[in-house]
Amino acid sequence: MKNPVAAIFAPRLWLSILFLLFMAGYAKADAVEKASEWSFQTGFDNWRLSPSTGADDPSTPNLLQANAFTKWHYENSSPFVIITNNTQLTRDISFSLKARSDQQMGSRVDDLSLQWEISPKLGFRAGVVDYKTSWCRTYETDSPWMREIDGLCVTPQYRDVTGGAPGAQAYTNSELGDYRIQTLIGLYNPLWLNYAPLEFGNLVPPGNYAITSNKKIGFNLNAINTYSGLEFKFSYIRANQSAYSAPPDWSMTSQQKQDMYYVGMSFPIASNLKLTLTQSYRTLNQTARTDQGFSCLPQTYCNYNAEIKYRSKVAEVIYQYDAKNQIGASYSNANIRLGQYFYDNPITTLLESDPDNYHISTRLAGLTWRHDWSKGVFTILEYIHSNALFAYSSQFDSPQLFYSFGNAVGFRLGYKF
Repeated sequence: MKNPVAAIFAPRLWLSILFLLFMAGYAKADAVEKASEWSFQTGFDNWRLSPSTGADDPSTPNLLQANAFTKWHYENSSPFVIITNNTQLTRDISFSLKARSDQQMGSRVDDLSLQWEISPKLGFRAGVVDYKTSWCRTYETDSPWMREIDGLCVTPQYRDVTGGAPGAQAYTNSELGDYRIQTLIGLYNPLWLNYAPLEFGNLVPPGNYAITSNKKIGFNLNAINTYSGLEFKFSYIRANQSAYSAPPDWSMTSQQKQDMYYVGMSFPIASNLKLTLTQSYRTLNQTARTDQGFSCLPQTYCNYNAEIKYRSKVAEVIYQYDAKNQIGASYSNANIRLGQYFYDNPITTLLESDPDNYHISTRLAGLTWRHDWSKGVFTILEYIHSNALFAYSSQFDSPQLFYSFGNAVGFRLGYKF
């Protein structure tokens, strides 16, 4: 079990900081005028959870409260660290860093890249690059949320389509009437640099497995009306992955394809009131095949096909009361469906067909208030209500239905500098 405080100083994060310090030192030593923008956020979160089900109940994580699917062992009180930097090394080349450490996601570096702006209309990035597929607020210095209610932003299994990975990006900037438009295309491989050697989405292969391939391509389109502030976003990312589960228990190859679409619209209702609407759709298809001649474990299936469909809708309103106070409200509706089909070895007979093996529907409503005090100190008070419906059925079992609900109150004491 990892200690959250110790894990903050994980080697990957330290290497990022040391490299950044080197680059910043180089920037100061160079005669060319440069600008460097740092942001450090740290502090403690404290949650009080009251789910209708017990902590060990398998349906409790479906509520997507703060204890759901955490990278580290969950504690009601836990520290967090968020670091960002943008350093202009030369007139055309800049350096970017985004790193975080908390019990929800563990220690991550989502951006550690160099950007080369060939012209105002064309540029490239390389290194560990941010996918930029969503409007998650993780690295915003003035975010009013301790915990966003969009599962794509706070669940480790979904960071493989909203985080970052080693790769390269090309982007363009253009204008059309009152709109400023940016397009981006990227190629990524999380296996490079041993960045994410076990990343495989939600359907983890059985046994002692190793990821043998993980390649991605993504496209983003952003448009903002410079007159009205109306903003649009469209993102798509595709992943092709494979893994091998080794003997003695298995001799299985798993092939997987993931597709995610993300659409967002944001616009000011008034000078101090902003509405954001987003919708995401994700499919994951996996085929697992056992080598012919290999004897499977008793009471297991040698071969299977599986499909997950994930859909999420989120609405958020942020009210900037004054320079020191933000109030926010949000609502989300997420649905996950899993279908599975099992075969013998070699594949000659369909042994079990479960096209709607399980269905999870989770609805969350959140309220938050952020107050910025003097000298970089800030506090956030947040309330989340969630309810979840879990339906299970199979070819050989009677349908089962489970309902759960819960409330969560969180308080963050933070410091930024």
